[in-house]
Amino acid sequence: MALKGTLADLGIVDLIQFPHAGRKTGHLMITGPDGDARLFYENGALVHASLNDIHGMDALVRIVDWGEGSFEFMPDLQSQERTIEIDLHRAVMQALKLHDELKMEEEKRKSGKTAGESMQDESLRAKLEEFVAANDFAMHAGVLSPEGTVKASADGPDGSPDKIDRLREALHAFVQAYPRGGLSRILLQDELGVVALVMLPDGGSLIVVAAKEASLGTVSVGVGRLALGIE
Repeated sequence: MALKGTLADLGIVDLIQFPHAGRKTGHLMITGPDGDARLFYENGALVHASLNDIHGMDALVRIVDWGEGSFEFMPDLQSQERTIEIDLHRAVMQALKLHDELKMEEEKRKSGKTAGESMQDESLRAKLEEFVAANDFAMHAGVLSPEGTVKASADGPDGSPDKIDRLREALHAFVQAYPRGGLSRILLQDELGVVALVMLPDGGSLIVVAAKEASLGTVSVGVGRLALGIE
């Protein structure tokens, strides 16, 4: 018989560990704020965890703080996948530790971003905001100093693109390590959209992130005009 309930009835950590006491085999599905988490147990041992397209400990880290949602445990259902190799108690303790570390890093990043934004060039940010507002394809526009710090930035209505800080760092590192002289422009197209970088006269760079449906030509022309306005 399936066991059902809500996270208001049983906390997430206790829920994840409850199959261990009875050495249960089965599938625990938890519907929470980030989607459906699926945990598979064999004789009380957690052997596989998934959340959307995330698996293993990465999935467990993302669900250990869930405070609301519903769950259902269906006995005897097994998975052929094996993504958890350590015992259940250690897996939960490690997931909690990693979750706290990630949360602290995110808070530091947000704090640093807020401090950086307060020192941005307001006139430059106004130009970037105008560009983003006038071009539907633009998700983000930013200007980096020659040292790689953010001088100004503007985001579209959906907020900052995913991993924008890491993208800036990667592009700045590429520019610094480029082995040939005279680099003026980079255009990249990936599964999420288009990324353009234009070098500025002071050694800094203009970075624009565009939506998936944007064409390389459209982005290139728009970013080129924006760069001229910044120069």
